[in-house]
Amino acid sequence: MALKKVLVVSHERSGTHFLINTIGLNFRLYRPDDISIHTKDGDPDGVREQYQSYMGKWEPRIFKSHHQFAYFEPIWEDIVREFEVFYMVRDPRGVFVSSWFYHKNICMDAFPRGRSFLDWLKTDPTEYTFDTIYSLDKSKDMIERWIKHVDAWLSVPEVRVITYSELSNDFEGTLHDRLAYMLPCPPLQTTTKPVLGVHKSVAPRCGVAGEWKKHVSKDDNSLIIREVLLRLNATKQAIVFKA
Repeated sequence: MALKKVLVVSHERSGTHFLINTIGLNFRLYRPDDISIHTKDGDPDGVREQYQSYMGKWEPRIFKSHHQFAYFEPIWEDIVREFEVFYMVRDPRGVFVSSWFYHKNICMDAFPRGRSFLDWLKTDPTEYTFDTIYSLDKSKDMIERWIKHVDAWLSVPEVRVITYSELSNDFEGTLHDRLAYMLPCPPLQTTTKPVLGVHKSVAPRCGVAGEWKKHVSKDDNSLIIREVLLRLNATKQAIVFKA
């Protein structure tokens, strides 16, 4: 297997650092430090130029992105030649609950807070700078924003898809039976599962798969499921609702 850098992509609040730390702590060629590339105004050419500046160079740190696939599409051949690309996907309800708590607690105008979880779901993300940084294909609300992100990335055949639930519930199996075959070196003999609050992450909350059930009402759950079923094909539905 060719020696490649690692790029971990996800929608925000999907367990990005969980995967970054897993790779960096358990595969000797990589480090759990991350390189997060973005521009303040979301300029796609600026993002692409930054990635191209790393072409032809070895970098043990793991690259991190929350960008839509459209940012990478014009340079995709270069990306897959240089990077092993992973997409971390999480059940949308877990993503939304984590995002809502994060946006409420961070107290910055760059993020919507919402008077309620439902109000937050219906927020127009284009009114906030957090969306400007990562989205070219704009969305009417937070559900559509997640759907567009996931739908595009799950359509790319070269991308290695890892789910939050499999990494959380079967860490050793995912490490040895999946990641070990996706990376150019075996995992270390003594493995380390990242610990929330100990290893690097962004505003960690609880890190428990399925914890969203405590916060999502029956009606809100029905709304999310309905929108996802309308927009994602059966194969992608099976992935995300087990994620």
